Amino acid sequence: MTFRAPIDALRRSSALGLAARLTAVFSLAILLAGAVSFAVLTEELRVRLGDQARQLAEGLATTLRKEGPGALAAQIGAYTDAVDDHYSLYLFVGPDGKALAGNITAPGLFTGPRILRAGRDMRLLSEEPDEQGHSFAAYGLRVGGAWIVAGRDTVWIGDSREILVQSIAWGLGTALLLSTVVAALLARRSEERIGHLNTVLDAVAGGDLSRRAEDSGGDDIGRIATSLNGTLEQLELSIEGLRQVSNDVAHDLRTPLTRLRNRLEPLLQRKDLPEGADQEIASAVKEAETLVRAFNAVLRIAQLEGGSARPEMQSLDLSALAADVVEMLEPVAEEEGHHLTLAAPEAAMVKGDRDMLAQALTNLVENAIRYCPAPAAIAVRLSSDAEGGVLSVCDDGPGIAAADRARALQRFVRLDRAREGEGSGLGLSLVAAVMHLHGAQLTLAANPASASGRPGLCVSARFPASRRD
Repeated sequence: MTFRAPIDALRRSSALGLAARLTAVFSLAILLAGAVSFAVLTEELRVRLGDQARQLAEGLATTLRKEGPGALAAQIGAYTDAVDDHYSLYLFVGPDGKALAGNITAPGLFTGPRILRAGRDMRLLSEEPDEQGHSFAAYGLRVGGAWIVAGRDTVWIGDSREILVQSIAWGLGTALLLSTVVAALLARRSEERIGHLNTVLDAVAGGDLSRRAEDSGGDDIGRIATSLNGTLEQLELSIEGLRQVSNDVAHDLRTPLTRLRNRLEPLLQRKDLPEGADQEIASAVKEAETLVRAFNAVLRIAQLEGGSARPEMQSLDLSALAADVVEMLEPVAEEEGHHLTLAAPEAAMVKGDRDMLAQALTNLVENAIRYCPAPAAIAVRLSSDAEGGVLSVCDDGPGIAAADRARALQRFVRLDRAREGEGSGLGLSLVAAVMHLHGAQLTLAANPASASGRPGLCVSARFPASRRD
């Protein structure tokens, strides 16, 4: 796994992809240039061989004109007897059509350039077996009534083309190897820098606003790192300002509300209150307590989402935590006429803050107790697999319409069925903030096991698997 991670990162690297595309274009350009060079070289060699054959034929014709047939035959005999001249062909045909000298059988007589192939157009008189089947660039001349044919073996063209192909192949292979190695090194360097930026962003998402990207490069990634640092500085200032405002609000509003409640509570003990005043005072105390709880919930959510609330992450058993919460709330559920059960067949270990998770689970169970018509079946379920643990609170109440489930997680949202009861619309918001802090995925869905005829509701949190340290 340790070795494959960098390989997978490089495979997904945009830098490596760009380098691969550039390498492909570069290779295609080399191949195209090689093909053009191949064609140009072949044509040039053919022209040169044709010129050599013509010059040989013209030289033999000059000898014939100046010195006569005997001298030409002797000259051709000297040429064909030369050890180092196996790649030329010569033919001297007299006016009567008989070959007087040469190293080939007489082909169909012709004038001008022509390609002759041994074994098809003529036969070599040489005893060299490897020369049979060669092609020759030949040139024919008619001098008086006689014919002269001279030619050069085209094997030179094949050898030269083979050398060119090998040179292109070696050059292309070397270029591909070098460009691939350089591209992989550059891509790995870019991935390391991008990985550092991702680490910084993950730390900031986890609440550590002091992290900064340490990248001094002057390229595009370096400019992004500089812009990111500036953004993080502004974000840290904004969060710190919000935190300060929250503290000020807590001091300026929560304290007076608590004092108001404390001043109202003693009035309930007085005997000289007008008729009905005690009920009004009790209602005011209850409303004050509701405001204090709502204010505390708002501050708690702000702390969780702003990162100032640092959870004490430790390995814990969700099954044991759920059992404790169910044991605590079971009497409350029975008092309201509900049936609260726990289904946790085995331990499910996760990394988390026990107090935060206990508060979130308590909120979910209390919501079901509060908003489900009695009698309702409320079940806390726990399951685990290789991907992690799933904690669910399901009821057989009226449920939440699919279109309202996303809204139900927002602050101060109270759906129609909740407006008649108590609450500030912050319970599910607090649960969502806690689960997000723990990396758990929160989902709301209808309860498929509802037996009441109502859709019911299942609020589920999938926790990532707990990794061993």
